[in-house]
Amino acid sequence: MENEIPWYKNKWAWIFVILMVLIIGYVVLKMFGPFKKQFIEISNSDQVSEIYGTKKDNSLLVTGKTNKKSVVTLLEKFGSDSYAPMNKTTADNDGNFRFNTIGDSSQTTYVVSTSQDAYNQSDSSDHFFSRKELAPYSKFEFIPTKKSKTSSDTSTNKKSTTTSYKPIDQIFNINKLMSYSNNDLSGKPVKISGTITSLGADNMKQYHILLTGNSSDQKYLIVVNSSKTGKLTEHSNATIYGTMTGKGHVNDNQINSGISADYYKDPIILVDADKVS
Repeated sequence: MENEIPWYKNKWAWIFVILMVLIIGYVVLKMFGPFKKQFIEISNSDQVSEIYGTKKDNSLLVTGKTNKKSVVTLLEKFGSDSYAPMNKTTADNDGNFRFNTIGDSSQTTYVVSTSQDAYNQSDSSDHFFSRKELAPYSKFEFIPTKKSKTSSDTSTNKKSTTTSYKPIDQIFNINKLMSYSNNDLSGKPVKISGTITSLGADNMKQYHILLTGNSSDQKYLIVVNSSKTGKLTEHSNATIYGTMTGKGHVNDNQINSGISADYYKDPIILVDADKVS
């Protein structure tokens, strides 16, 4: 036993120890450190693929879980694979996050994403992302609350569908619309009259209407399902009943839908229409 080499003088023992330290360190970093894989999931009880509006105003409540302190962005779908930032937050130390906002008046697809780019652009309504750019993300369908009709509801239905929308000039100073924040504009039901300056459509059977108001500076980008309107033509007059979603500029996605490139980067107010007449 006099010739036995102490373990700490054995190079193979040291190689084994170093390898074990590296493996354990990697596992710890993978589980708790910056190399932990990003994930995000919705946890509205059993509502994973569908979330229903609550109360009378279609309140959209989304809760979920992701990596702790991760940035989270809620985005709304426009077109076949185009999503616009709507709201943002940061997960707490346990990875929990929550959004409580107003959803669309019709069934709409939303995603929540941990994309840093989407988070940074959440205050810009003219920036759109594909699902590939938003990975990891979790997608769901928002279904507005459906109120049951009573006899009195039925008799006043036609009247209530339009009287709930106030003329936009009764709510805002239309000469200073672009000075309002997205929060000020979003969710407001409005009635807007003007001339269809340019017209497009996407593969989701949605019209994209560039509407000019009383002056050439007042431009509105209207998105409406083709089933909610009759035949539309450029240079004709139209009245829009819809909900404002913010402001932005005419971008590539809108040009690709058919809006004239002459209006590229023109400032616009964004409206999701419920009816066009």
